[in-house]
Amino acid sequence: MIKKEISKEGICSLCEKSTTLMKSHIIPKFAAEWLKKTSGTGYLREVAQPNHRMQDFTTFRLLCATCEGIFSQWEKHFAEDIFIPYHEKRQTSFIYEDWLLQFAISLAWRTITLSKKRFCRDEPDLALHLDAPLACWRAFLLGESDDPGLYAHQLLFLDFVAASSTVFVPEYLHWYMLRSIDATIACTSKDVFVYTKLPGLVFWSAIHPAQSHGWQNTRIGRLGVAEAYDQRVEANGFAEFLMRRADIVAQIQVSERQQNQILQTTLKDPERFRRSHSTQVFLAEQYWKSKQ
Repeated sequence: MIKKEISKEGICSLCEKSTTLMKSHIIPKFAAEWLKKTSGTGYLREVAQPNHRMQDFTTFRLLCATCEGIFSQWEKHFAEDIFIPYHEKRQTSFIYEDWLLQFAISLAWRTITLSKKRFCRDEPDLALHLDAPLACWRAFLLGESDDPGLYAHQLLFLDFVAASSTVFVPEYLHWYMLRSIDATIACTSKDVFVYTKLPGLVFWSAIHPAQSHGWQNTRIGRLGVAEAYDQRVEANGFAEFLMRRADIVAQIQVSERQQNQILQTTLKDPERFRRSHSTQVFLAEQYWKSKQ
């Protein structure tokens, strides 16, 4: 029996109209499809639910069909022109137009919209800085304004740490960088940022202050070329932040039952498991673990 989708009426978080709400992704679905395609098992496991294998990321009743359509056109551009070429063709230079900035802002807007309530509870003083960019970005995403604001948006490409590197590589750092997704409002004692991570890529949007310092060859403009090499991040606290987020992945405990299920799935198609990107990442983890 086919389960019928139950529609839900509500207020669209973007256009603010009362209508039927769609199931919206924070991290776009193309990332989930790629993770499944390149995994050794064909399934997903989220950090929040490590013992539950999934076919898609968690969705939220956030947008109406019209606003979902607005976002999907930028997602399509990013998937076809940057994400897939970077991961599957090892392309390192990408020509882009306004759609990349629109996509980056849509990610930041989604992350704030879903995380704002918690952030207001945990950081009430810093949360006051969220209202201005939300209003600015809402008008920009809807096409009501051509001004995205002065907020700096960065795109950082992630890759395997070179075997010749002398840096300390924590356990599960590769898995976090290359096989995990993440989205949160980040802050220091006085600065606020929006952090959204796809497999192998980080979007970092400045909130307060509106400009970022210590980022080299990562800034997203209205049009230009994004290059996945010669990038450098010396922003205060970024490396430590990345390590802390990776440590969350390191703390995940998959039950013995689920470990057996993973084993049985891989045994059904050992060649897929051997050739998969997830296996490459696992081997990199083992290599660096042996060097520590």
